[in-house]
Amino acid sequence: MNRWRALSWLAAGCVAVATIGAALAPYGVVPSILNNLLVQMATGAVGLCLLLLVRRHVRPALLTALALAGQAVLLAPGAGLGEFGASANARSDATLRLTTHNVLYANTAYTRTLDFLRQNQADVVILMEVAPHWSAALDTLDDLYPYRVSCPARRACGFTLLSRIPLRDAWAGWADDGRTRVVDAVITVRGRALRIVDTHLSTGLSSRQYALQNRQLRSLLARLDDMDTPTILAGDFNMAPWTPRLRRFANQADLAIAPGLDGTWPAMLPLPARIPIDHVMTSAHLLVLDRTVGPDLGSDHRPVTVTVGFDDL
Repeated sequence: MNRWRALSWLAAGCVAVATIGAALAPYGVVPSILNNLLVQMATGAVGLCLLLLVRRHVRPALLTALALAGQAVLLAPGAGLGEFGASANARSDATLRLTTHNVLYANTAYTRTLDFLRQNQADVVILMEVAPHWSAALDTLDDLYPYRVSCPARRACGFTLLSRIPLRDAWAGWADDGRTRVVDAVITVRGRALRIVDTHLSTGLSSRQYALQNRQLRSLLARLDDMDTPTILAGDFNMAPWTPRLRRFANQADLAIAPGLDGTWPAMLPLPARIPIDHVMTSAHLLVLDRTVGPDLGSDHRPVTVTVGFDDL
């Protein structure tokens, strides 16, 4: 076996092993990280497969193609191809446009963010990692968003919810477990009550953070246990929409994750290098009519905007 053929088998074997690792995502930190990188892995696998075919290394190319097929199966739940679009049962007069964005504590690009929010014209905006130095900048949006709830000054929480629509039962802070940051409020859209919850989970990049993520998901489940009111859950989950843990959480909470492979982090990278880790989920009686990812605003995350309508079935 010559050197190039040996390298071909090595590259194809690495792709196959990484794919098997990604399939074991619920069982540890490293498989979870690999699972979140499936889009990047698939992009590399396509390039490798084409290169091997050009060099007529057919068997390594077949192994790479098999691994690519496995990656496609793992990615499928998050792609949601064809799931968007206004349903005949969605009330067009009772829709809500919502933006969620992790602005990053160190971000001082106020103008870029404020200009985007004014142009985007969302009804509700939820910002995470809002440091005290953002207060004056956000005050300039009072004409557009007269209703606001933020975390109390004690302990770093960093949530601010801005709304064109009056809020009730609005609260922001740490959930009962003391580890999960949450903003929670109810609004009324054309006579229909709608609960909005936003959260920011741990990164999950170490054993400790991975375990914390699991505890935070359990805390959210407890908070969402009574969902008589149609509910939107949004935020920075630090997990892609196809990851088994996030999908299991959504199933247990009876929520649908707005699908899409358009990534939000790291914001400065082009597609397909970004990972979609910022999400919007909806409960029964709600439909996500569209999902868009915004531009780089100086944070390490890009904003996500959805239009949500009521399903009158």
